[in-house]
Amino acid sequence: MISRLQQAPDRTSDSTGRLIGKAGDRFALPILIVCLLFAVCQLAFNALTLDTWMDEGKYLMKGYWYLTGQVPPYSAIDPTFYMPLPFYSVGAMEWLFGIGYLPGRALAIFFAITCLVLVYLTGARIGHSRLAGVGAAVLVVGYPVTLTYFATATPYAMVSCLSLALILVLLAVRARRIAWGASGIILWALLFTRPDMLPIAMIPAGWALLIEPRRKIECLAIAFLTFLAASLATMWIFGHGLLDVVLDVPGLSQIATLLGAPVAPISRILPLTVSPLDPVLPLREVPIYFNQYFFRPYFAVSAIALIVIALRIYSAWREPGERRVKPIDLILAYFWITAVLHYLLSLSYCLDCIIPYTNYFLPVGALGVAAVLGEISRLTRGSSPMSAAFICLCVIAVVMQASPSFPTLLRPKTDKVRTAAMELAAQLRPNLSGTGRVLVLSDRVETAQAVWLAGGVIEARSLYLPTNFREPKPGLTPEDRANVDAITWESGFWNEDNMRRALDRDYGTLLVERRASYGDVLARTVRDGIPFGDVVAKRFSLASVLKVGDRTFELYQRRN
Repeated sequence: MISRLQQAPDRTSDSTGRLIGKAGDRFALPILIVCLLFAVCQLAFNALTLDTWMDEGKYLMKGYWYLTGQVPPYSAIDPTFYMPLPFYSVGAMEWLFGIGYLPGRALAIFFAITCLVLVYLTGARIGHSRLAGVGAAVLVVGYPVTLTYFATATPYAMVSCLSLALILVLLAVRARRIAWGASGIILWALLFTRPDMLPIAMIPAGWALLIEPRRKIECLAIAFLTFLAASLATMWIFGHGLLDVVLDVPGLSQIATLLGAPVAPISRILPLTVSPLDPVLPLREVPIYFNQYFFRPYFAVSAIALIVIALRIYSAWREPGERRVKPIDLILAYFWITAVLHYLLSLSYCLDCIIPYTNYFLPVGALGVAAVLGEISRLTRGSSPMSAAFICLCVIAVVMQASPSFPTLLRPKTDKVRTAAMELAAQLRPNLSGTGRVLVLSDRVETAQAVWLAGGVIEARSLYLPTNFREPKPGLTPEDRANVDAITWESGFWNEDNMRRALDRDYGTLLVERRASYGDVLARTVRDGIPFGDVVAKRFSLASVLKVGDRTFELYQRRN
C-alpha cells in the first residue's frame, strides 16, 4: 500500500493533518469573507458591464452550436482548432438559460470564486496557517485584470481551478492512490481545456520522484493510466479531427513526429503561409516586451515568487533540514516555466497576449505569498512579523486595485462590440428563418456575434475573417501553391483565391457590412463598398438592408 504523505510537525496541524491555527489566524476568516465579497461584487459588475471580443464570442457561439448539434466540431465544416471542454461548458449554460453573454459569464464567476477558495485552502497548507492562505487569495483579488478575465466566458478561471485542484489533491488527500488517480483526471481535463498548461505535469512527476519517492513507479503509473484512459476515450468520442488538434500541441507534436505519426494539418500550413497580421519582432526586443507585458503588470506576484526562491536558498544554507524539495519549489518552477513558454509561443501571432494568458497561472504563482508568510513565521518564531507582512500585502493589493496597469483593458469608452451585436441581432432575427449557415463578410467580430444572438449559425471560417487569412508564401511553385491552397481551405483558413471560388459555387447566404474602407486583409477584395463585391453582385441577390447607427449591413441570398 502506498504510504501516506508525511507532514512535518508544525503548529498548524493535528495528528490527522487538519489545520488548528496560529495566533494570527483568528482574523483570517473575517478577512477571507471580505475578500470573497469584494471579488463577487467586482466579478458581477464586470460580467454585466464588460465589452466582449473575439475569443469570448468564439466560445459562446461554437459552444452552443456544438452542444445543440447545429455544427459538428472537428469536422470539415469546422476544424475547431481548440479543445472541447470550454466549448461544451459554456454551451451547456446557454442551453439551460438561453443564448447570450451572461450564462457563460455566470459560469466563469462560479469558477472564479471556486478558484479563490482553492487558493486559500492550498495556501493555508503551504504556509502552515490560515492567514497565509488568505494572503494568497488577497493577492489574486488585488489584480483587476484577473477579475476582468475571470468574469468573461473564457477558460481563464476554469484552468486556474483545475491547476489549483491538482496541487490541493496532492497536498491534502491522504488516500494516496485516490490522490494520484484524481491527478490523472485533472491532467486530462487540463489537456482538453488548454493544452499549453501541460507543463503542470512536472508537479505530480516531481512530487512522485522527489517528495514521495518510496512508491514513485506506482504513483506515476496510476496518474498516467487514468490520464491516458480518459484522453483516449475523449479522442474516440470526437474522432480524428480532435486527434489533429492534440498532435498540434507544442511538445506533443514533436513526440508524435518521433513516433512516426502524421503531421497535423495546421502544423503543415503555418510554415508555408503568411498573414498581414503576423507580428515581426527582432530577437533583441523579446526581453523588452516580456518586461513590458509581464513583469510590469504582474510585478507583485513575480517579485514574491523571486523572494520565495531567495528565502528557500537562505533556509537551505542555514538549516540542513531544509535541503529538500518542497511542494512550493515545484509550484514556482512551474509558474516561471509556464510564463516563459506562454510568452515565447504567443510571439508568432500576438506580442501582448501574455497579458491575458498570465491569468491562466497567476493564482498558482500567488501561492508564493503563502510560502513567504510561512517562512517569515518559521524564521522569526512569532506572529507579529507575519502580521506586519500580511498588512503590507493588503496595502499592495489595494494600490493595485486603485491604480491598475491596464485601466482600459476591455473597457472602451463605449460598450461598442456587445451593443452593436445586440442591436444588429434584433433586426436580423426575422430575416434568418430557414437561411442555413451564413457567411459573414466583415472584419469586425460583432457582425458574426449578431448572427448567433439572432438564433442563426455562421460558416466557421467567417467567425473573424482577418485571423483565418493565410496566403502561400512568395516563391512557391504553381504546383506547391495549389497544394497549399487546398490544405489551407480544408483546415479552416482562407485566401483570396479559394474564397472567390467558394463564393462562386458554395455559399447560400451572406451577411455583409458595406462601408468605404476595410483593413489590410480584406481591403484589396472590396468592390462597391463590400468584400468580393464583384462575385456577390454576380451570384447573389439583396434580401434586406439593416442599419445600426451609421453602419449599413446587407443580407444576400444566392440566385437560383
